[in-house]
Amino acid sequence: MKLMKAVLIPVLIFSVSVFFITSGCNKDDGNPINVINVVVDDEAGALKAVSETIKLLSTVNSYLIALANNQPINSTGCPNVTLDSIAKKITVDYGNTPCSSVQDPVRKSGKYTIQYFINSAKDSVAADVSFSSFRIYKGSTDTNYAHISGNDNVKTKKAVSGGIFYSSFTANNIYDRSNGTNYNVNLTLPVTVEYGSPSVMTDDIYSVGGTGTVSTGGNTYSYSVFDSNSPVKIYGDCRYPKSGKVRFAYNNIDVDTDFYPNNGACDAVVNISKYGVTITIDLGNY
Repeated sequence: MKLMKAVLIPVLIFSVSVFFITSGCNKDDGNPINVINVVVDDEAGALKAVSETIKLLSTVNSYLIALANNQPINSTGCPNVTLDSIAKKITVDYGNTPCSSVQDPVRKSGKYTIQYFINSAKDSVAADVSFSSFRIYKGSTDTNYAHISGNDNVKTKKAVSGGIFYSSFTANNIYDRSNGTNYNVNLTLPVTVEYGSPSVMTDDIYSVGGTGTVSTGGNTYSYSVFDSNSPVKIYGDCRYPKSGKVRFAYNNIDVDTDFYPNNGACDAVVNISKYGVTITIDLGNY
C-alpha cells in the first residue's frame, strides 16, 4: 500500500473555534482521522468575570483613596454615593432601574456597601465590600446582565512618596449571568495604584498581579498573572484592562490571554492562545 504525505488542513469556525484535521494514511487504510477542537468560550467568560471583579474593586479602592486624601465622596445621580463617617460606611447605590454615570457608561443596578476602617494617620484603609441585588449589564442598551454576590476585601496604604498607594484585593464572588452561565471567582491580588489628582477617580491607574481560581460548568481553572513585567493594567476611565497577560490552567493545559492586541486601546478585545492557536475575541460578546 502506498502512503500519502501527511497534510494539515486548518478550518476556522466562528471567532472562537478552530479545528485541525490531520491524516497520515490514504482513504483505504481504515484508520480514523484525529480531530482536535479548540474552544475558548469558558476561558473567555472566566476572563470577563475576573476583569469585571478587578474593575469593580479598583473603583472601591479609589473611594478609599479619596477618603484617605480627605476628598469629598458624597454624590447624587447615578450612582448615589453616601458617606456615613459615624458608621464608617460608604454606600454606592445605582437604584432599581439600570443607569450609567457620566464617568462610567456601563449600566448597573442595585448597590454595594463599603464598610471601612481608617487609621488615625489616614494613610491606611481597610474595607469589606458586600452586595445587594447588584447587577452589571452587558452593554449600554443590552438587557443581559451579571448578578454579582459575595464578599470582598480591599486594603490600601499610602506610599512614603506621593502619588502611589499599595493595595490588596481579596475577591470571593459569584457571577450569575442572565444567559444561564455562572462563574465563581476567588482572587488574591497585589495592586499598585497611581492615583493622579486626589479629587478625580478616572485618572487612577492600577497595576494588578496575583493568582486565584475561577469555577464554571463544573470545571475549576487556576488563574495567574504569570509575567511580572505584564501586570493587568486598569485605568479609571476604561471598563476593561488596556494591557496585561494572564494565564488560565486546567487539566495541565495552559491558556494564555493578552489584553494588548490593539496597542492599549480602551476596548474589550483580547488574544487567547490555546494548543498553539491564537484567537482574537471581544469580551463584550460574552
